[in-house]
Amino acid sequence: MIQRHFLRPDDLDMEQWAREEIRAYRASFAADTVFWINDVDRVFYADEGDKANTFVIDPSDPDNYWYNMTMYETDVFNFNINYNAVYGKTMLWINVPVKIIKNGSAVPIGVVGTGVDLSAF
Repeated sequence: MIQRHFLRPDDLDMEQWAREEIRAYRASFAADTVFWINDVDRVFYADEGDKANTFVIDPSDPDNYWYNMTMYETDVFNFNINYNAVYGKTMLWINVPVKIIKNGSAVPIGVVGTGVDLSAF
């Protein structure tokens, strides 16, 4: 469902199905935090995806180096640690590329992941 939603982010019915899958994904992490970004509009959604937790990723911004790295250089997952100015926290991020098979090749269509707040350390 996440893959289908990433391909058609304006399809509201598909979005509801994808959000259910994302909620299940979120429940599997102790930090109870997930994020997702489709490569169509590059909106970063966090947790339940309300408007307070969204912003648009600019892959050309050096602070967002991890986006292109995850999309185009990562097979399974990667980690990065950075200060997130939007949240005002230092986070350990686990980033996973979402891919579909197109013409026999894996094509990245977005990113899902989780974050662990390191600010308390």
